[in-house]
Amino acid sequence: MINLLPKEAKKQLHAAHTNVALIRYLVLLSAGIVFLALACAVSYFILVSINNTNEEAKENQQSTNTSYNTAKAQFDQMTASMQAAKGIMDKQVLFSNVITELAAALPVGVIVDNLAVNAESISTPITIKAHAVSENNITTLRSNLMKSPLFSNSDVQTTTSGQVTTGYPIAITITATINKGAVQ
Repeated sequence: MINLLPKEAKKQLHAAHTNVALIRYLVLLSAGIVFLALACAVSYFILVSINNTNEEAKENQQSTNTSYNTAKAQFDQMTASMQAAKGIMDKQVLFSNVITELAAALPVGVIVDNLAVNAESISTPITIKAHAVSENNITTLRSNLMKSPLFSNSDVQTTTSGQVTTGYPIAITITATINKGAVQ
């Protein structure tokens, strides 16, 4: 092929082709920059969204922790109150149990004259003054007191005969120890 174009026109054509290639590169480079800018913007908005979500989760966690701490404080307070109540209940003495057990241990023909029981007399020997109709009643009373879970170390200390109470001629004094576990 014969090239009949002047040298100046050839230079111009060559420069035009180079300019077109440069423009293509420039457009491609601009598109890349725009793409990278959009990718950075999208990444930024995603990171901000994640950060906001994390902040909300942190606030919710702090709220939950506050609720937990409040509930724990209430629980601790209730536990302390229960411990105090348990301490009081452990020291409580049910004197009705003493009277009921003693009445169950008394056979027919025996009456109690004097019984002094207080909180200090638990687990220490107490004196029970009673009257009986016969010696058999005394033996039965002693046996019943020994069988009773409320009393231990029961013993007839003195027995006196005489007309102390109408119908109950024998006056007796019994020493017994009230078991602490049986009256609580």
